[in-house]
Amino acid sequence: MFVTKNVYQLSSMRGTGTWGANMFLLLDNSVTLVDTGLRGRSANILNEVRRLGYKPSDIAHIILTHHHADHVGSLAELKKATGARVMAHPADAPYIDGSLPQPGPARPKWLGRIVSPFSRMWDSM
Repeated sequence: MFVTKNVYQLSSMRGTGTWGANMFLLLDNSVTLVDTGLRGRSANILNEVRRLGYKPSDIAHIILTHHHADHVGSLAELKKATGARVMAHPADAPYIDGSLPQPGPARPKWLGRIVSPFSRMWDSM
């Protein structure tokens, strides 16, 4: 969906499968991708880039708004496919590159046992 002439929003349960995390393409002489969605979404994102008339190699920059999995999940695949320069806040970098584990709210162990069988769903969305 075009937001303005040079800004295209990627966000749908089907297609990119972002589940609430909005991604944007900034379209000009080059393409800038803002956020990368959940893991496994790179093919959908690159198909949308092609549909808009651009090549994956036209993506010159990837901007990450923050380190949450629904914003950085497909980063490795997209960086490899595009060769884009990645930009993020320095405070997010250790979570993005895996130097530090993703922080999260403290939760009781019983909740983790209940939720863990469903964790594969996030990888397949």
